[in-house]
Amino acid sequence: MPEVSTTIKNWESIAYKKLGLNVIEFGKPSISYWDKGAAGAWLFLDGFTVTLDGQVYNAHLTITKKPTMDPSGSSWTYCHVTVERKGKNHVFYEVDDGGGFTTTQTLLDGDGKQKSAKTHYANDQINDATLMNQLEHDVRLIFTHLA
Repeated sequence: MPEVSTTIKNWESIAYKKLGLNVIEFGKPSISYWDKGAAGAWLFLDGFTVTLDGQVYNAHLTITKKPTMDPSGSSWTYCHVTVERKGKNHVFYEVDDGGGFTTTQTLLDGDGKQKSAKTHYANDQINDATLMNQLEHDVRLIFTHLA
């Protein structure tokens, strides 16, 4: 994916785009960094909800990248969507520069080291097939927009 500075700019404008999303709805997109681990390793893209089977959940997209607070010159590949509900709430992706993606079991931890998603989220089922299917259309459009 592009430099984080481009991702941030595209994220901030995403609510104004008519992407044709099915289950994701944007309020006011916002950005924050995780305050654990190395500074800048995790970037949270917030400000949206996901509607699953009539239930609305807060959600966010976490970009896991090399640790730096400087958004220029820092590209990323790994990310995950978290739906704030118990259990089956994380889907992990590896995203290419054009916005194409595959699901993965990998993330970069809070110190920027490659790690198994299941190890990091030991008590959650990751990449639940039902959740993946419900998110796929919208995630494809979002990653294309971010690229």
